[in-house]
Amino acid sequence: MSRAWNFIKRMIPPILIIVITVVMSLTAYNDMLKREEEKCWNVLENTADTINNEVIVRFKDNITILKLASNAMVQENRVESYEAITKHINAFQGMTIFSRIDMYYPDDTVLLQTGERIDASAQYSFDEIAAKGEFMSQRMTDILTGNEVVCYSVPVVSKGETIALLVGVIECKAMPDLFKTRAYEGEAFSCIVDCRDGNFIMDDWHDKLGNMYSMKPREKQAEYEGVDLVSDVKEAKTGVIAYESAKNGQASFMYYTPVGAFDWELLIIVQEQVAFASLIKLKSMLVPIGIIEAALLILYFIWTFLTVNQLEKSKRVIEEKRKAFEILSYSDSLTMLYNRNKYNQIVEKYQDKTIESIGVAFLDLNGLKQVNDEFGHKVGDALIQNAARQISLVFQDMGYRIGGDEFVIMAFGMPENEFTEKMQSVKAAMNKQKISISIGEAWQSTDCDLSDLLKDADGRMYQEKRKYYESDESSQYGRGKRYI
Repeated sequence: MSRAWNFIKRMIPPILIIVITVVMSLTAYNDMLKREEEKCWNVLENTADTINNEVIVRFKDNITILKLASNAMVQENRVESYEAITKHINAFQGMTIFSRIDMYYPDDTVLLQTGERIDASAQYSFDEIAAKGEFMSQRMTDILTGNEVVCYSVPVVSKGETIALLVGVIECKAMPDLFKTRAYEGEAFSCIVDCRDGNFIMDDWHDKLGNMYSMKPREKQAEYEGVDLVSDVKEAKTGVIAYESAKNGQASFMYYTPVGAFDWELLIIVQEQVAFASLIKLKSMLVPIGIIEAALLILYFIWTFLTVNQLEKSKRVIEEKRKAFEILSYSDSLTMLYNRNKYNQIVEKYQDKTIESIGVAFLDLNGLKQVNDEFGHKVGDALIQNAARQISLVFQDMGYRIGGDEFVIMAFGMPENEFTEKMQSVKAAMNKQKISISIGEAWQSTDCDLSDLLKDADGRMYQEKRKYYESDESSQYGRGKRYI
């Protein structure tokens, strides 16, 4: 668990670097895309504003010319002379966007620019038109050409009485040439709709003029499902709608806004790949950049993972070797009991410390020298190993070999009766194996000083040792011979 946690801790910094990099990159990419998208919307909006301003300015200028022509006729007393009126109108018409300028009379006749006067009572009512004052008509059929036109009427007033109407006629089919969409390199369409009846006044989108309110609804894109285009146009609102093109199946955007003159609504229609060409281009550039960045981050993660994993493996190997060296440094190679280094470490660890319930014993082989001299060191080593084996069988991980034939047992936290029983087992095992050994043991329950207790056990062992050498047993190769 600790190894896994160490690995995770080492991986946290590179993972944080990757996460921060990804978040910052996505934020930067998103910000770039939003800015570019906003820029595209601004172009669309500016295109509509440009056409609107052009419509307003040009119509304002042309209406002013109509008014000047009307006032001039009255001031120069040319109202009653058809020839003078025709000449006067022709002089002004060349300065306007009007296809022609007609003069309407109270008897429902119309004086054309050609000088011909025709009866228009079937199409127009002078009184109804005059009652509206100065105004722009809805789309209608021209009495002269049969084409769809819009007309702007200016009253000709003399002595406070409307004696005629000066009417500028614009053919709807000429409107796209007058107000061209210069943005998007000619790939956008512009339309003007009369909000009053839905008729198209200008349309370079469809082949012929129609009515917006009666058009078949187009399938809108999901995010624009709530947009009611017809209702918005009727109320002269500004908005955007997107739908699938009937011609090529691609998404088309329509930006609509009031013209600011008359009751007209301007529509700018442009396909998505045109309106958002720069955004699409930016996305196409960012995609490979993002892929490359993602690949580099993945490679960085893999490299970091492998490096950290290798470091952890190396660390484990080093730790295992350290432990192995520690075991070697604390283990007796002949008996695999703890050695004197470990013994000294334990004694030093508990120096000046009191211990509860500890039993210790000193053990010293008898006659090892005679065995070595008589039978050789291999036999002597076998005797040492056998003695150590009996100790470790009873006191597992509690035995120490501190000299050639010296052993120590330290049993921490062991009750006296258990310690005594175990020591009896060790003695019985030694006797069974015919191993002659001197043993001194000591146990204390409270306030134990390890050094003092070891000295006590050591002293008792030497007493046993003295008894052995004073006995007849030491003069025979005794125990050693029986062991062999």
